Amino acid sequence: MDFEFDIHFLHGTISLLISIALLPMLLSAILSNTFAKQLQKKLIYLLLLNITWNSLALLEQLPASYITDSTRMTFYILGVFCWIQYGYAIFCIIIDLAGNNLRPGWKTVQRFLNGWNLLGILLCLFTGFSGYFYTGITLNWYGYTAENSQFANIAILLFLILPVALAAIIAFQSIRTNAYRIHRVIFSICATSIIAGFLLDAILPAFGLFIYAESASIFLFIANFHRQCD
Repeated sequence: MDFEFDIHFLHGTISLLISIALLPMLLSAILSNTFAKQLQKKLIYLLLLNITWNSLALLEQLPASYITDSTRMTFYILGVFCWIQYGYAIFCIIIDLAGNNLRPGWKTVQRFLNGWNLLGILLCLFTGFSGYFYTGITLNWYGYTAENSQFANIAILLFLILPVALAAIIAFQSIRTNAYRIHRVIFSICATSIIAGFLLDAILPAFGLFIYAESASIFLFIANFHRQCD
């Protein structure tokens, strides 16, 4: 059977290229001696989440002759786990970077997010496999895409954007410390990720433009760019 390649595979092609680009960053984090062990593990986890997410996005775009619609939907639902964990992982990394500069109360917020993250995973996976998270799959100029339900839109706000927004607040509060340059960059990264992610995952789809899994890479690419510039 010949492999079918057409413009609808654009989404998968971009996801594949991003996964390949992320591999050197993963190796750098694994081999680096500049991070504390706890922070290093969280950075590696964040990179693995991103690679897994984009790998799933690649598999979602396989032609219909290779996978069934139910399998394609399963890949989309498994991707939900990645993006919920992604927001939580970013928050945990930022709270570690703040260290002694962390203001009182944030540890309590972190304990709350531990449970909130677990709730998000269970709730989204349950509603996903029950058919309430996505309403179906469509094929457009960009490739296959899952249509969000209203619950899915709310879940993106509560379980992905909320932890990243809290991380941005922590970074903003730490700007006046001795490590102000680091936290200023972190704040700009988080703010850009929220704005760009919301634009790509919510605003553009309203106009028929779908760019999903790749938007998660914004945080990592900007972080890596700033690291190279410093």
